[in-house]
Amino acid sequence: MPGQSQNWYHARFRSLDRGHHGLAYPDDPGVLLEKAAVWHPRLPAAPEGFPSRVSFALRADEAEFLQGRWEGACAGTLLAWLAREGGAERVDAFWDDPSALAAPAQLRHVIELARRFSRCVEGLPLLYNLLLAEARSRLQAAGDGGAADTWVEHYRAALEAWAAAEAEEAPFDPSVLWAFMAERGKRVPYAQQQLIETWAQRTVGERAAYAWRDEPLRRLVALRELRLKGAHRARLQNPARLLDWTGSAGVGRMDFRWSQARRLLADLHLGLHPDLSRSPTNGARSGSTRRSPADAEPGEPT
Repeated sequence: MPGQSQNWYHARFRSLDRGHHGLAYPDDPGVLLEKAAVWHPRLPAAPEGFPSRVSFALRADEAEFLQGRWEGACAGTLLAWLAREGGAERVDAFWDDPSALAAPAQLRHVIELARRFSRCVEGLPLLYNLLLAEARSRLQAAGDGGAADTWVEHYRAALEAWAAAEAEEAPFDPSVLWAFMAERGKRVPYAQQQLIETWAQRTVGERAAYAWRDEPLRRLVALRELRLKGAHRARLQNPARLLDWTGSAGVGRMDFRWSQARRLLADLHLGLHPDLSRSPTNGARSGSTRRSPADAEPGEPT
């Protein structure tokens, strides 16, 4: 039944198979059904030998079907644009994708907003991990020479590199992001707004270089973890939880699930254009560290 989630299908598959699923609401002109179909009425036929022989490589008709479904389900989005105009290249970030940069002006505005926000807040988890490294170092015996001291040096260097990149950018204006969210009926919690606004304000330009020793920012990040996790689970409050830290928590630049989307898009376009080869730029996965908001563990300051 078009428009339903995968979990919806799983919960109702037996009743759907028996045909107890009500009247149809077809979304394609010219398609008339007496009852709602379990599968989309224009789903391509199963490949020869299925299910004994299966392949994740898409046939042309399967790729065309998926392309149409994406364009219908999320018209006007970057995903729909790249499904139609993109290719099989795999770049590290969608703001570096040539096809994305050729999108209409409205989409390019969203792309730039995502890129700029991602750069701005990249330093937040770095500072959080620096606080953890310093706390672990204090927890260890003096002169231990353990990994914590190395982590302190690592995150100070990482924050220095981020600050140099951030200083070259125009100041990030959080109000543009809040307006973008409001236009789409999304509410950003006040505490999260306060975190981003304070961070953006105190790391603007050359001030980013001092973020690692900015006491108000340090307190803000520690308080954020405490509010989200509580004293028992917060690593900066509970030594036992601090000892569970393995040296990295939530680190990496936000990519808004691009790593997943680019694999799907590459598979789609390889199906649409079988002549495309899986060259290193088309098929190889990048080794760079990117993360989506969903990748951060619960309670990360970002």
